[in-house]
Amino acid sequence: MASLKEIKQRIASVRKTQQITRAMKMVAASKMKRATQAIISTRPYADKLQTLVGNLFQDALEFGIQFAEQRHVETVTLVVISSDKGLCGGFNANVRKRTSAAIADYLSKGIKVKIMPVGRKACEFCRKFLEVETISEHPMIFQHLQFDVAVKISNELKKLFLDDKTDKIEIIYNRFKSALEQIPSTETYLPLEMPAKTEKAKNDYIYEPNRVELVSLLIPRHLNTHVWKILLESNASEQAARMMAMDSATENAGDLIKSM
Repeated sequence: MASLKEIKQRIASVRKTQQITRAMKMVAASKMKRATQAIISTRPYADKLQTLVGNLFQDALEFGIQFAEQRHVETVTLVVISSDKGLCGGFNANVRKRTSAAIADYLSKGIKVKIMPVGRKACEFCRKFLEVETISEHPMIFQHLQFDVAVKISNELKKLFLDDKTDKIEIIYNRFKSALEQIPSTETYLPLEMPAKTEKAKNDYIYEPNRVELVSLLIPRHLNTHVWKILLESNASEQAARMMAMDSATENAGDLIKSM
């Protein structure tokens, strides 16, 4: 049986840990608030642009826009988005599980898989555990997340597709729903897919200066914005997951102190 002195030392140690987890929870809550505001302000523009591109999908096919080219899939590229730091519950584990399942599924069909990890944890996971080709790595981008980073990643993905080095690109990430729920998601980035519903038929649009120029301008802009929106979704999800993980750790520390 532990002596009174040992029990007091344990309690002091747990209280110090509790102070740290409480502080980390407050920091994560503050970051989540800013990240949530960023994604809320970005979603309407990104969604409206996606709707507009959806209405122009037939024009893209008609004009031979390569981003809309549906190919026989022999090579697929997975963009795996994680956090740069740990201590965020199942946030990174969910991405790892989804990535491993996707790779196994594609390989079973004889499809070659390439990986582009985004975030330090994804880079470490791909280097240590995945025996597939890594195109490029983008670690530590969430410390100072900027739109230029999204454009850089988007341009690299567009070039891969235009150069016929991949037939399909998917993005695996955590979509932010609320502080209590982050949804592991997989989205097809390229080729562009025909939307299920559109607001208006294409004949309702008046094109200025012309249809070809408009479609050629909007699609690359939509692809840039799509990556930016996903990065913001992942960042907000990370902070929410860390806030909840630190809240649980703080409560567990309190329960442990009471039980001593």
